[in-house]
Amino acid sequence: MRYLSFSSHLKQVFGRKVIRIPVDAGFTCPNRNGKKGTGGCIYCNNLAFTGKTADRNLSVEEQVRKATKDRDELFLVYFQPYTNTYSSPSFLEKIWTDVLKIKNVVGIAIGTRPDCIDEDVLKVIEKLNRLTYLWVELGLQSASDRTLELINRGHTVKDFIECVEKLKRIGVRTCAHIIIGLPGENREDFLRTGTLLSGLRVEGVKFHNIQVLKDTKLEEMYRKGVFTPIEMEEYVRTVVDILEILPESTVIHRLAGEADPKWLIAPHWAFSKWRILSEIKKELERRDSWQGKRFNALYTFI
Repeated sequence: MRYLSFSSHLKQVFGRKVIRIPVDAGFTCPNRNGKKGTGGCIYCNNLAFTGKTADRNLSVEEQVRKATKDRDELFLVYFQPYTNTYSSPSFLEKIWTDVLKIKNVVGIAIGTRPDCIDEDVLKVIEKLNRLTYLWVELGLQSASDRTLELINRGHTVKDFIECVEKLKRIGVRTCAHIIIGLPGENREDFLRTGTLLSGLRVEGVKFHNIQVLKDTKLEEMYRKGVFTPIEMEEYVRTVVDILEILPESTVIHRLAGEADPKWLIAPHWAFSKWRILSEIKKELERRDSWQGKRFNALYTFI
């Protein structure tokens, strides 16, 4: 095995396959409703990525029961769309703990932003971590504040670092989301992001290839010719470069994103996730490389 996949990690922990169930708890985002900004991130269209089991017309418990009905697998409930800590601590505690009562639910993953976990929410997360197997997924996207401002993220790299450190102090696993190919970024920027995650020893990483989606600011930039998506060959090389400097213990939750084709505009190669994964595998084999190959050398040098 040339990298530690999420599925392999879950099998190591639970002794059998675990199925992830995305749910929609009805949240919004402070970057959309004016608390942090307006309009959201320039690339964001949650409709393109939300899992098929997520339905905000149903309660979270109903979504999980519907998705797991008459099935005997183990399940990880993934609170996916928007910012899943953006509410009162009491409400969060209820929706998170309610799903733990459902048969064969063995854990929870919470997708959120690094600037949306205050001390009260952190206490609820700490309590939840004692009850179940837990991941908190934080959207970083880039280790460049210049890029974060350009894409209208509404938080800084410092916000991310501080949030990771808080979660580490209470023993919570953190998965960082990063996007390769954001406007204005190059290889140096991509590797700087990977180096930051390596240095922080985040427990998990989720790679996303930039995708131009309908009804986004990035679509406007693409139509005007001011943004050109990264080529697949460069994306593949970059993912392998970053894998090489991550610790072997870091769980790779995803190597490439997969948008609903009806929302995807460009690049054309993003329509085939399996082709991307195949090319990453080939690049690892071509280099005779693996996750963590350059990790020790990187930190010995530093």
